[in-house]
Amino acid sequence: MSARRGFCTWCFGFTFLLGLTALFLWLSLRPQNPSYDLIDFYSPALNISSSSSNTTRNTTVLFELKISNPNKDSGIHYDAINVSLYYREEKIGESNMQGFYQGHGKTAKKSVVIAAADGPFWEAASLDVLNRTAVFGVDLVTGLRFKVVWANTGHKGVKVAGHVPVGVDGKMVAGKKKRIKLK
Repeated sequence: MSARRGFCTWCFGFTFLLGLTALFLWLSLRPQNPSYDLIDFYSPALNISSSSSNTTRNTTVLFELKISNPNKDSGIHYDAINVSLYYREEKIGESNMQGFYQGHGKTAKKSVVIAAADGPFWEAASLDVLNRTAVFGVDLVTGLRFKVVWANTGHKGVKVAGHVPVGVDGKMVAGKKKRIKLK
């Protein structure tokens, strides 16, 4: 009877230790989602303070994204990244970036150039800028896979968005933090 009880105790202890080890491994290797920040935004068409009286409107919109990987132990493989620009629910342009790999704990800065459409919304945006600020919407859509130790996880779809207030100089008005977080 004593030998059987010793064997059961050993099996229970081994199973408990195996479960505890699996829990700690899962908690330590579970990847976190990257963060996406808009750190610069410029629209020459809305630069009211510019002294040029050019009759053609430059509808190009330039901005810079900061993509941060908070994971200490896992890298991220990004699929192609699609960035769309909106004004009052109307899509005015988009840009595609190539996919890339981001190592653990790294930050990537990506410049985005959108050749926005020319339309009546620019007059509305110019009036909004003269009154206070014009607010643009930015959507980012991509897919990603985490590289944890030696294996890759399955694909995960990501869609984040944010609102960008633009002032009379055509640049974003971001406040103290000088960035806009895309959520």
